[in-house]
Amino acid sequence: MHRCLQNGIACRRRIAHPFKPVAMPVQFVTLVDFSEYTEPLLRLVKLWSSTYNAEIHIVHQVAGSAPALADPESKKKIIEFETREATDQLYDLIRKMELPRHKTRFTITSQNLIRFLEEQLATSERQIVFTGLKGTGLLK
Repeated sequence: MHRCLQNGIACRRRIAHPFKPVAMPVQFVTLVDFSEYTEPLLRLVKLWSSTYNAEIHIVHQVAGSAPALADPESKKKIIEFETREATDQLYDLIRKMELPRHKTRFTITSQNLIRFLEEQLATSERQIVFTGLKGTGLLK
């Protein structure tokens, strides 16, 4: 603020701030596992998304649990089955939570989550990660 004098009356005049405001994130990367934390987390992300006009990127990791001696083709079929199941669950969840369709997308991966996130976050600096995974609470 800057003090000035107008017609003998003290006033305050705003001086333009020399720094630009920090841009808000444009994407909320949201890790879900369909546990009891998933719906409360998505409610929070939906609220923040509408407030900050951010996109929602839901990420789910399939376990790909196969017997240790299973051949690669069997493992691939198990992952494909788990991916189809997770896709159906995510579509239902997006409808149930009334997430904005034009700003919501999802990814289902069998890849290690840390590696996936490293690759995902390297694409843009304007992302925030939310996690609602069982055993981690709402935010980690």
